[in-house]
Amino acid sequence: MRENDTKVNDLPFLRWLFGKNYIYTFIIIAYLMVFSLIFISNLPPDINNFLQESISPQTLVADENVDYIDRIELESKKKELEVTLPHYYRFDEEHLKKFISNLISFLDFVEKVEFSLLDKEMKRGKYNFSPEIINLILTKKNLISRYSNRIIYLYENFTKYFYIVDRPLPVEVTNIVLLKGIELLQISTKNVKSYPVEVSELSKLMKNLMPDLNYMDLQLYSEIIYNLHFPNAIYDNNFREERIKSSLKSLLSKRKHIPVGEKIIARGEKIDEEKFKLISGYIEEKKKSLWIKMIVYFLISFSIYLMLIYWFYSFEKRHFYKKRDVFISFIFFIITNLFYFGGSMLHRELFYIPVFLLVPYAIVSTLLPTILLHQRSSTILLVSYTFFSLFYPFFDLINYFNFLLLSLVPIYLSKIIKKRSDFFILGVILSSIEFFFALIYIIYYNKFFVFNELSIIVFFSIGNPLISSIVSLGTLPFIEDIFRIPTHFKLLELSNASVSKLLNKLRTEAKGTYNHSILLGDICEAAAEAIGLNPLLVKVGAYYHDIGKIENPEYFIENQEGENKHNDIKISMSLTVIKYHVKRGIEIAEKNKIPEEIIDFIREHHGTTVISYFYHQAAGLYGDEKINIEDYKYPGPKPRTKETALLMLADATEATIRAYVQNTEKINPSTIKDIIDDIFEKRIQQGELDECTITFKELDTIKKEFLRFFSVYYHRRIEYGFTS
Repeated sequence: MRENDTKVNDLPFLRWLFGKNYIYTFIIIAYLMVFSLIFISNLPPDINNFLQESISPQTLVADENVDYIDRIELESKKKELEVTLPHYYRFDEEHLKKFISNLISFLDFVEKVEFSLLDKEMKRGKYNFSPEIINLILTKKNLISRYSNRIIYLYENFTKYFYIVDRPLPVEVTNIVLLKGIELLQISTKNVKSYPVEVSELSKLMKNLMPDLNYMDLQLYSEIIYNLHFPNAIYDNNFREERIKSSLKSLLSKRKHIPVGEKIIARGEKIDEEKFKLISGYIEEKKKSLWIKMIVYFLISFSIYLMLIYWFYSFEKRHFYKKRDVFISFIFFIITNLFYFGGSMLHRELFYIPVFLLVPYAIVSTLLPTILLHQRSSTILLVSYTFFSLFYPFFDLINYFNFLLLSLVPIYLSKIIKKRSDFFILGVILSSIEFFFALIYIIYYNKFFVFNELSIIVFFSIGNPLISSIVSLGTLPFIEDIFRIPTHFKLLELSNASVSKLLNKLRTEAKGTYNHSILLGDICEAAAEAIGLNPLLVKVGAYYHDIGKIENPEYFIENQEGENKHNDIKISMSLTVIKYHVKRGIEIAEKNKIPEEIIDFIREHHGTTVISYFYHQAAGLYGDEKINIEDYKYPGPKPRTKETALLMLADATEATIRAYVQNTEKINPSTIKDIIDDIFEKRIQQGELDECTITFKELDTIKKEFLRFFSVYYHRRIEYGFTS
């Protein structure tokens, strides 16, 4: 005996919206929506909204502990150092060797190139000589190499007195620092030349070194040195940056702290220099940690999400075989996170109110157990929902344990909520929890409030759960109708013929069927309670199981007062009428938005049993071999839950005992017990209980309840006489 796990309660509008595998698509979309809320809530505000000397457009409250560096002060000090620190150059100890190497290469070039191509080759070699010096080189081609020592002498003496730097110096600079080995030498800019040193300037310097040189030789040497020289003092920016960093080290290590919950600036407050420093530091540090935090949040939240799906797929499939329940679970998952998101946004303005008081979590925690009807499933879902609060700004462990307790208390109390007014009592209980956690929050964070703020906190502590409970109560009937959920309150409404138009119609138009259904409701309620099922669900299922008999009620024996209508029609027509009451009952129930769980009783209460009266009648007329027994069976399906199996057994037992009573006056508990045993044995042998999880122990308990009930109901009555 097993339960069918493939049964679904389809949601056509979702299938239309998302396609064939809409439920999986919706689960993915639900997570993406929630993570988008988490990401948006953790985004730092735009610094461009907080301009210095302007008015703050919003209240800014630290949603985490932040240690930041005063970047404005740091940049100011850095600019000051960039102006005041000297420029550092590293002396090239190999510059003379490099110059000599360049000179040798140049002289080799001059000697080897053909006379006619010298001018062209010199230009191709990127040498830059004046025309008169080119002619001089051509004239003295074979003699120039003799001047090498003199050229080296001039270059060597020139670089003794002057340092050639690789970049021009600012006008305001009067000194540079030369890094020569391990020494730091202060050099006046008077002894510094910027590369390249112009030929005219080199000529003056050469003239001072060798006064006896004629003009052409002086010009030749100057232009050769001009073409071959290079900087011997290289600007060392890294060294300068290190000096700047070293000078800023004290500022870099001096971090300022903003504790979580601290108001940085209020809406409408002027942003002065100090406030701007606070805002800038806070936003910059938030930006730095954002992506790492989001990656961690994604991995953790997605893992919880997958674990939640795996849990229900592996362990709660029996309760979640309806897609309706899956859909509701993830809708509430989104709603809960919308509440977290809204609470974190509101807390930025109402920062003195604990953030959990800004979240109407009681709406979720009171509605979900009532709607899902499964205590363990509701517990797993609500506990999972509470984990996600930790991914939003301002939510900490105090908030988490508050939500956790708000989840567990309604689940524990859900079984004792029998009236809609009990929601108010639940709201009062949750208010005391909220007030208790508000006190913990104040003590833990050592908060001090003025009287007005404290009054608002007390108001939110009491008002939030109460209002949430009222909202839950007002929302519940709409959810019950939209999703056709058999909550306790919905079942109470369906069980009352004064409230239920359909049940009242059955009472009016098919009195016999109505009385039969009420009788079955009573016996099924008692038996369901004995084996731990929902007695109200089974009772209401029994009330509606024959609702299809509203049409053509006179064709059913319990409604007949005169001649049997089936005597005037063919057996095949009688079969059609009898079978049709199941199909028509489903159609009527669907049209009247009866919950799917109640429709299961209509669909399954006969299973695939044989309509024995007409089968035996046909067998008597035509013979067993000429009729197909399958034509005389109900279409099914067989009972797939313990509840519908219980109704099948009660229906068959009551009908058999009633027929027996109508045909004999001899009825006693022993006879009733034999009938009950016979019905149960037949249904087991026919395999009608194979699709549900009912046990033999439970069947024995049901037998005892049936025997007790029917023995009292059909006991022999003493006829009292009256004497005049």
